[in-house]
Amino acid sequence: IWKTESWGLYKTLSLNNGSVIHANFSPDGAKVVSAGWFGKALMWNIELGDTLFSVTHSDTISGINPINSASFDYTGKYFLTTSVDKSARMWDAKTGELVKILKEHSNSVQFAVFNFDGSRILTSSWDSTAKIWNLDKRDLQMDSTDCPIGINKVNLFVQDHKLPDVITGQSNQFTLDTFIINLADYPVKIKGMRITGRDTNDFQIFENSLYDKVDSLAVLPLDITFSPSENGLRECIVEIDVPGKTYKSKITGNGFQPEIAKSTDYIDFGKVELGDIKDTTLNFLIKNVSRKNVKILSVTIPGPDTDHFYILDGAEAVTLAPNEGKNFTIRFLPEKKERYNSIISIKYDAYGQEAIIPLLGEGILPIIDSATISISSLEAKEGAIINCPLKVENLNNPKFRESISGFVIDLEFNGTMLEPLFKEFTSRVEDKKRILTLELPASFDNENVLKNLKFRVALGNDTISELKLSNLKLKGKGKTVINLKSGVFKLKDYCQKGGIRLFETDGKIFLAQNSPNPLVNKTNIEFEIFEDGYSSLYLVDLLGKTVKILEQGYFKPGHYKMEFNLSDLPVGSYYYVLQTATQKISRRLDINR
Repeated sequence: IWKTESWGLYKTLSLNNGSVIHANFSPDGAKVVSAGWFGKALMWNIELGDTLFSVTHSDTISGINPINSASFDYTGKYFLTTSVDKSARMWDAKTGELVKILKEHSNSVQFAVFNFDGSRILTSSWDSTAKIWNLDKRDLQMDSTDCPIGINKVNLFVQDHKLPDVITGQSNQFTLDTFIINLADYPVKIKGMRITGRDTNDFQIFENSLYDKVDSLAVLPLDITFSPSENGLRECIVEIDVPGKTYKSKITGNGFQPEIAKSTDYIDFGKVELGDIKDTTLNFLIKNVSRKNVKILSVTIPGPDTDHFYILDGAEAVTLAPNEGKNFTIRFLPEKKERYNSIISIKYDAYGQEAIIPLLGEGILPIIDSATISISSLEAKEGAIINCPLKVENLNNPKFRESISGFVIDLEFNGTMLEPLFKEFTSRVEDKKRILTLELPASFDNENVLKNLKFRVALGNDTISELKLSNLKLKGKGKTVINLKSGVFKLKDYCQKGGIRLFETDGKIFLAQNSPNPLVNKTNIEFEIFEDGYSSLYLVDLLGKTVKILEQGYFKPGHYKMEFNLSDLPVGSYYYVLQTATQKISRRLDINR
C-alpha cells in the first residue's frame, strides 16, 4: 500500500504461498480484498495487517481454482470475485459467506464490478463477451381487474433434484436453475425456507436463495452446497413455507472416492524469464487407489492456453495396477510478460472418469547479470610469497543467480617469474608463457574475493609479467555478461650492476638416458636445468599416470646427477619426466628382474 502524497511505502501485506494479482480497497479504506492464482481471495484488515478470512472457487472437478480479480461494492457490504471456473461470485464482506454465483460464461471470467448503486454487476470473460446481471428482480405488480377483492390460490411448482456426484470430504456448489416456478398470475410471499431430513449437515442453502417472495410466473433458482460426509447416497428435504401450505423438494446426491487420486490440487511454475523454459517432473501425480486395474485413456491440455504448456512425458495411454502411480514431466514456455493458466485433463475408464489439475505460470522480463572478474596488480622481490586475489566487481545483483555454479578461466603469465603454490589448476605452456586453467566458485566473501592465488616470486627472464585473464566459461545456466580485467606483476629490489641479473632461457633442458637401463633396483639419472625456479622429476606408467615422484622443488640452473632406488616398483616399462616452469621432456626406462 502506497501513500499518494509522497508515493512512499505505507504498509506491506505479505503472503507466503502465492502471487497477488489484483487488490481493491473497501469504500471506508479500512479493508483490502486481494485475489491470487493460488486459489484464494483474502480479506485484510489494513491497520492490523492480518487476514480476516479467505474465500475460494472450488469444485470436485478442478479443485481450488485460481482467482482473477476481487472488488467491493459502493457500500462495502459485499465484494465480487472472478475465476477460471467460468463464474463470478458475490460474498458478504463481513462474514465471507457466499451470497450468489453468477455462472453463464463459457470461459474464464477475468473481471467483475458493481454499478454505482449495487443493483447490477458487469462481468467480462475470455469467451469474448461481457454480461450485465440484474440483482434487483422485483417488478412492479399491477391489478388491472375491476374486482376490488379476490381470493387467489397458491400455485407453485417445486420438483425434486439429483445433484452430481461429489468426492467425499470435499464441497461443491450447484445452481438449480428451476427450483421454484410460480404458475399463478400474482406474487406469492415465502414465509420461510429450511433444510430438513436425514443428512442435513451435508447440504447448505446460500443466503441469496432464501427468498421472501416469488413474483408472478417467475422462476427462482437455488444455490446450494453439497458436502458429502460419507460415501453413497446422501439426501435432504428443502421445505418452502407459503401462506397456507408447505412445499417440499427432495435433494439427493452421492458421495464417492475417485479411483484415481491426485497428488496436488494445482501445478504452479512460478515466474519464468522470457526465452527460458521450465520443466517440472511430478512423481506419482496420479495414483490408482482402487482394487482393480484402471486404464488411462488420454492425457491432454485442452485449454484455455494450449500454446505455452506441454506434456513432455506421461501423455501415453497406460493401465495402472492397484496402488500404481504415474509420473509426468510438463514444460512451461512463456512468450510474453503476462500470466498464463490452463489445465491438464486425465481421462480414465473408472468411477470419476476425469482428473483435472490447473496449470499456472507467469512470464517475466529476462534478468541479465553483469559483472567484472579482475586480478590485482602486484609487485614483490625475489623469494617473496604473494597472494593474488581474483575479485568480482560491478555485479548488478547482490550475488550470482543460483543456476550458476561457478566459472572456468585461464590465467596467463611469465612462468619464470612466478611459481604457483596452490594445486587447484591444470597447466600448459604456450610461446614460453605458462597458462593455468582455474576452477572458480560463483560465491565470494565480504571483500568480493572469488579465490586467492598464492605464488612464490623467482628471478626470471624479465622484470614485468602481464597477469592475463581469458577464455571465461560459465558453469551452469544463466543470462550473464562477464568482463575480464587483467593485472600486471612487477619484480622489485633486483640488482642492476653490470646489467640486470636475470636468467635468460635461450637454451633447453637436458635429460640423459638413465643408466643402467634396463635396471634391477637402482639407476642413475643426469639432467641439466637452464632456468631458476620450481622443477620436478617423476615417473609415469604407459597410460600417463604418475606412479612415483623422484625429485621436486626449487632448482637453480646447473647439471645434476642423482641415483634412485626403484625396488618398490613392479617389472615393466615407464617414462621419467623432467618438468620446469616452461619446458617438459621425458625418456623411457625399463625394470627387469
